[in-house]
Amino acid sequence: MVGRKVPTKSNQDEVLLYFNSVKNAFLDEPARYDEFIKVLNDLRNHRVEIASVLSRAEELLKNHRDLLLGFSVFLPEGAKLTISPEVKRTMPSATAQQNKSYYTKKNRADAENFMNKLKKRFWSLDTHVVRSFRKIMQRFKEGKMSEKKAYKEVINILYYHEDLINEFSRLFTKSDPVATSSLLLQV
Repeated sequence: MVGRKVPTKSNQDEVLLYFNSVKNAFLDEPARYDEFIKVLNDLRNHRVEIASVLSRAEELLKNHRDLLLGFSVFLPEGAKLTISPEVKRTMPSATAQQNKSYYTKKNRADAENFMNKLKKRFWSLDTHVVRSFRKIMQRFKEGKMSEKKAYKEVINILYYHEDLINEFSRLFTKSDPVATSSLLLQV
């Protein structure tokens, strides 16, 4: 493939984390998330000019400085986003708060299911895995380990257990990883 970069696994993970952040930011505005995906598709397929993509992205992400900064990695060299130094924080709507409550309960149930599977599988085989998993989550929660390093270490200790790796990946990347690590430690 001449002229194309081959994405690395870590780049793919970062892109997935970014998309999950965007999706979580627009939980109560699915149409806005869909529009964001259209903007990215238009950019990727060169359907519109960069200036149009920039203005649409700036408008969609205007209250989310971190998402705007993340979007810039998708832009071709030389294209610049205008990021206002004063980005307002919007108050979540009642629908967003209800969605958040539902997702918090669902995340807790998912975390409990994952930890029960982990304990059941490894208590009889190798108790080191469960203890190591808890240590990694604790160090990450305390800020002594980066998200990327915590993720890699958990994947390493779950080697050959693809179902647990997939479930952990889904749990850890679908929402706030710090909150997820807290949930996993409570179970």
